[in-house]
Amino acid sequence: MPTNPMPMAWGELHNPVALSVGNPHVVFFVENADSIDLDELGPRIEHDPVFPDRINVNVAEVHPRVFGCAHGNAVRGSLEPAAQGQRDGRRRNSHEARAVAGEGDNARRLADHRLGARRANPHARKRDLRLQGRDRPGGARVSVETITLGCRLNFAESETIRRLATTDEDWVVVNSCAVTNEAVRQTRQSIRQMRRQRPSAKVLVTGCAAELNPKSFADMPEVDRVVGNDNKIGSLRRNAVKTSQVVPAGFLGHVRSFVAIQNGCDHRCTFCSIWQARGPSRSLPFEAIRDAVERELERGAKEIALTGVDITSYERDGLGLGALCQRLLSKIPALARLRLSSLDSIEIDDALLELIAGEPRLMPHFHLSLQAGDDMILKRMKRRHSRVDAVRTVERIKVGRSDATIGADLIAGFPTETEEMARNSLKLLEDCDVVAAHVFPFSLVRTPRPRACRSLSGSL
Repeated sequence: MPTNPMPMAWGELHNPVALSVGNPHVVFFVENADSIDLDELGPRIEHDPVFPDRINVNVAEVHPRVFGCAHGNAVRGSLEPAAQGQRDGRRRNSHEARAVAGEGDNARRLADHRLGARRANPHARKRDLRLQGRDRPGGARVSVETITLGCRLNFAESETIRRLATTDEDWVVVNSCAVTNEAVRQTRQSIRQMRRQRPSAKVLVTGCAAELNPKSFADMPEVDRVVGNDNKIGSLRRNAVKTSQVVPAGFLGHVRSFVAIQNGCDHRCTFCSIWQARGPSRSLPFEAIRDAVERELERGAKEIALTGVDITSYERDGLGLGALCQRLLSKIPALARLRLSSLDSIEIDDALLELIAGEPRLMPHFHLSLQAGDDMILKRMKRRHSRVDAVRTVERIKVGRSDATIGADLIAGFPTETEEMARNSLKLLEDCDVVAAHVFPFSLVRTPRPRACRSLSGSL
C-alpha cells in the first residue's frame, strides 16, 4: 500500500515512495540503480529524524520491459546490503514494476516480493563483544554474544545483559520475541544456527517466547539454559544484582541509544500475549532514568530513544510521560535529540502534546499503536480508542508540529474482519497521513490468552 511521494532528497536520491509492507520501506526510483552507492547513502537516510529507527531502503529503476532493484536494511546506524542476487536481480515484467509503483489492486500483496525484500533478519541486531579484562588460559578472550529479536526494549535489555556479564565461559544469549508465531519460529532458527556456528559456546535463551513456553526451549538440545524475563538482566553475573534498580539501556550503532523507562502492560488486547510475558506495568524512577541517559551520552550516543512495553502508561512520583520528557530535557542540556518509541494514542497527555509543539529537541516522528481503522474490529481487539480518537490525536500532533511524521502498527486479517472493515483500515492510513506503517498479518498465538480471543479464533 504505497503512499504519495515524499518531498525530500539525499544527494541523487529524492522524492521516495513509502511502502507499508511488513517492515517500513522507502523506494527511490532512478534511471540507473547500479550507479547508487547504498552503503554511502544508507546511513544518511537512516539518520534523518523523519524516519523511525528501522527502515528498509530500496533503489529501483523502471524501464518498459525491465525492472531492477537494489535493497537494503538501514539498521544499527548503517545500511546492511542485500544479498548479491537481490541487489543485481532483474524483473522482466512491466506489470511487476507498476505493482511496486503502486498501480493496481495487487500492490499491497506483491510489493514486498517484487522488491526482493525479505523477512526481518533476526541477526540484524547481533553483537559479539569480548569482555574486557577477562582472559582464559592462553590469552583468548571470553565472549558474550547477544542475538535480539523483536522490540527496542529487548535490544536495551540484551545490551545490559552483555554489559553486566561476569563469566569465564563463552555464551550466546538469544533474547526471544513472541509477538507473532513467525517471531517464535525465528527464535528457534537463530538458536540452531548459533549452535552450528559456535559449537563450543553455551546458549542461553530468554525473552518473551522463553517466558511463555520455557519447556519447549529447554527441550531443545542446542539450549543450555532458559531464563525468564524477570531474571534476564543479571543472568550472566556471578553475584546477584537487584534488577529492579537497573535501567536497561543499549547503544545502537554510532548514533542512537535505547533507554527503558517502563516494563509490562496493564491492558488485555485480545491479539496480544505480551502482557503475560512481561507482567503488569512498572515505571522506573526519574533519577535512575536520568542517570542512564547521561551514561549513554557519555558513551557517545547522539540520540536517546525512550522505550518500554507501553511507555504512554508511564506514571511514577506524579510524573506522566510528557512530564518525564520535559524534566529530562530540562535537567540534561547535552541531550540534543530525544525520540519516543511506540505510543498508545489514547494515552498521549497534554504535557506531551505541549512538548511536541514547543521542543525542537524532541524528534518529530511519532509511531502510534493503532492496530485497526474499523471501530468494530477495535472493539473486538479490546482497544481503548476509536477511529475518531486516532484521527483526532494525529490532528493535534500536526497542529502542534507541522513537520511531524506519523508511523503506525496495523494488524491485517483479524478474525471476523470483512473487506469493508479492511478498507476502513486502509483509509485510516490516508486519514492519519501515515508514512511508515508496520503491518502484521494476524497470528494465532499458541499460548494461553484471553477468552475473547479464543472465541474469535474459531472463525478463522
